[in-house]
Amino acid sequence: MKRTTSATIPNGAVGVWHIPSQTIYVPLYAPKPGKSVQDIVDDKHSAAYQKWGAGHIIVDHAESKHGARRWRVKEINLNDKAYLFFPDEIRRYVCTALYRVKVCGSYYAHGTTKIWPQTSADILCCCCTEEGPKENYMAYFRFAGTEKEEQT
Repeated sequence: MKRTTSATIPNGAVGVWHIPSQTIYVPLYAPKPGKSVQDIVDDKHSAAYQKWGAGHIIVDHAESKHGARRWRVKEINLNDKAYLFFPDEIRRYVCTALYRVKVCGSYYAHGTTKIWPQTSADILCCCCTEEGPKENYMAYFRFAGTEKEEQT
């Protein structure tokens, strides 16, 4: 594991996503051959992180298969701060929009409005609603700056 001043990044992880107000603190993994997005989100200690549209998407289950609380995007609030810890820097984000959307093939719709990937978000957090994988909660985060990370 690489140790930073604010986060421990597990071996193989891209970084760590942290939303202090929601006690969300999860290692992020990129899909690769033999490890799909579904495999990553099914692991109770990880979320999937990948490029999508002009930004990135972070996907995880709202609850584990055993009913334990994971993260609830629906509990994120506008203006919540988030941090993406990488080995050499911290990126800061602010929540700017919240949606409950329908999954429509390769895009998401809020009512009749196609919101992703057309809408700009630097990071999009996503998890299924209680209705299952055809409906998602989404939180949009805009980039707010970086800080250098000290290695120890």
